[in-house]
Amino acid sequence: MLILGFEFQASCFQAELKLNPSLQDSMEQIQEDLERTRILGYAVTHDEVGSQVSSIATPILNLRNEAVAAISAGIVGKTLNPQDARNYSKNMVQAARQLSARIV
Repeated sequence: MLILGFEFQASCFQAELKLNPSLQDSMEQIQEDLERTRILGYAVTHDEVGSQVSSIATPILNLRNEAVAAISAGIVGKTLNPQDARNYSKNMVQAARQLSARIV
């Protein structure tokens, strides 16, 4: 599953680095995280909106495998461990694939 084309992704990284050069040190980790997300079909974040919120998101893809939308869920009260994230993500990835199949 292709989430972002390489050229588009590189363009986004370059633009972001111009705005925030301090991200240069984090770029390798960001690229590894994106690759992991591509393989798994979902992404997990922790502590994005406070200290006790985690979220899971999965892309909705068009026929060219480009992300055009996403499904996400916020989980309040605990940081998701990897097993919980896998359990929650199964239904989300399935729903995203079903929606993707309907996108023209």
